[in-house]
Parts: sequence; C-alpha cells; structure tokens
Amino acid sequence: MKKLFAFALLFVSIFALTACGEGEKTELNVVFVPSRDAVDILAVTAPLAAQLKTELNDLGYNFEEINITVSANYAAAAEAARAGTADVVFLPGGTYVTYQDALVPILAAARDSLNKNSVIAADWNDGLPTQTIDGSKDATTYRSIIIAGQSAKGRELAAIINDGGELTWADLENAAFCTGGSTSSASYIYPNLWLNEQFSKSIADMPNAVDAGGYGNSVQRIEAETCDIAALYGDARMHNAFTDGDIFALTDVIAVSDPIANDGIQVAAHINVKLAEALQIAFMNLINDPANVDIFDIYSHSAYSPITFLGYEGTRKVSDMDTILD
Repeated sequence: MKKLFAFALLFVSIFALTACGEGEKTELNVVFVPSRDAVDILAVTAPLAAQLKTELNDLGYNFEEINITVSANYAAAAEAARAGTADVVFLPGGTYVTYQDALVPILAAARDSLNKNSVIAADWNDGLPTQTIDGSKDATTYRSIIIAGQSAKGRELAAIINDGGELTWADLENAAFCTGGSTSSASYIYPNLWLNEQFSKSIADMPNAVDAGGYGNSVQRIEAETCDIAALYGDARMHNAFTDGDIFALTDVIAVSDPIANDGIQVAAHINVKLAEALQIAFMNLINDPANVDIFDIYSHSAYSPITFLGYEGTRKVSDMDTILD
C-alpha cells in the first residue's frame, strides 16, 4: 500500500523519467550542496550511504556503492545530474527550475517553523536569536533576508529600517552586497525580485555586488566589514555564527522576501520510474527515524512531503521562465 501511495503521488512528476529499465545499476551518486562547510556536511552525512543502501535493498535495489559528495555550488550539482554523473541531488527550487530539463523533483522539505517570519524587516531586529519551533514540522516555505552588518553603510541602512523608514535606491545602490550564485533562491533570485519590486532595479545594477561563494563566506565578509549587506536564508545566522560577538546583536535585517518553496530532493532525468519511487520511499523512511535527525538537520530538514513539477510554478514565475505547461 505504501508503495502504491508513493507511486500515485509521483505519477504526475515522473512521466518525464524514462519508463524503461536502466540495466543493473550498481552505483548511486548522491550530491549535497554547500549551504554549510563541505567538510561539516560530509562528516554529518557519512552514515547516510549505508542507511540508504539498506533502505533501497529492502525495496529491491541492491547497490554495490552509494557515494555521497558535496558540489562546489548549486549549479555544479545540477550540471552533474545533466551529465549523468549525479543521480540524486539536494537543491533549492530556483536551481531545479533552471535545470528542469535534467531533473525531476520527488520530495520537498517540511521544516520546523521559525519564531520570526514577518515580511516586515524591523520585526526581526530585537537582537534575539532566530529560533526554530521544535516539532512543528509545518513550514513548507522559507524567506530570504538581507542583513546589514557593522560597517558604516550597514549601520546607516539598519538605522533607516529600525527607525520606521523605507529604503530608497539611492540608499542601497552603492552598498557592498554579498550574494550567492544566480540560481540560488535565497541569496540571489528572491533578493533580485525584491529589488525589482521595490525599485525596478536588479543586483546587476549594484556595482559593488559580489558572489561571495556561499552563505558562510557571506557571513564572514559581513563580520569583516568587506560587505555591508548580505542575502541569506531566514535561519542562516543560526548556522553561521560570527567568530567574535553575537551575530544577532551585531546584524539587522533590512529586507524580507516573499515565501520561497523549500529545498527538496530531485533525481536526474536518467533515473527510471521505479527507482525514483524507491528513492522517495527510502528518504521518507530515513527522515522519519529519530536516529537520523543530525543527518537531515544539516539543511534544517525535519520531514519530507512528495512533490511534483507543479509545485514549482511560483518559482518559475519568479525566475521569469517559461512554464513547462505552455
């Protein structure tokens, strides 16, 4: 019954997958993305290979090797799937939509909610930590935030927000802005949308914007005051602390995005229907086991829900892309 239920949920999405068998596949390559330090991700997820192997064996797939790696960035993980060197990838919606010809979504994360979720930036700036509401497991979206640090420009922007004012393009234009790669939902796509909606401008119009190469690097640059502002996901400061001082006391939120579809798990388009179904069941079983909390907490994932390509229509609109329904 469980397998039939999962198959029904997958049907709309996996029509894009090959319906025929792919031979006796003996190796499965799972790729994580560097939302935290790659060494930390590999250390925490090390037990996953053996556990996933056991789950898949119970479902009739006997892999000799399951390899866990961390890509250089989001796009590299998607490109690996396109090239056939990655089979399963953990990616945000923005990257999935960009590479939807090479990927098929099977699961979306459902995280514990945060105690701060207001669209009003000043509501985040009480100096207290952002915290999860333990056990809620009901957040299927999250927000991008733009934080300001202790540089002179950062303090200027924070003061405007905390005094009840509104930012202007003149305030922001020349700020040193740490972003992520262009397919990152929280550190590029949604901040870009916010700039467009507020000022009819984009990150490309900011001469001092720079791809910092990851959230950890952005936080380091904010602390070093080489960036005035940085685009992060809502709970990024919980996982990327300052080396000296309290990051929540020393930074302020100056902008908050619309809700963003949660990250998820996608399979490469070369994966067949039955294996995709088995992977969906396996990951849901694994995340529901309390012994595996640390593995999935690396991305703040606490539950998974089945998803199809239809769940990313909003992301397609944000990215100004043609929908696959056209």
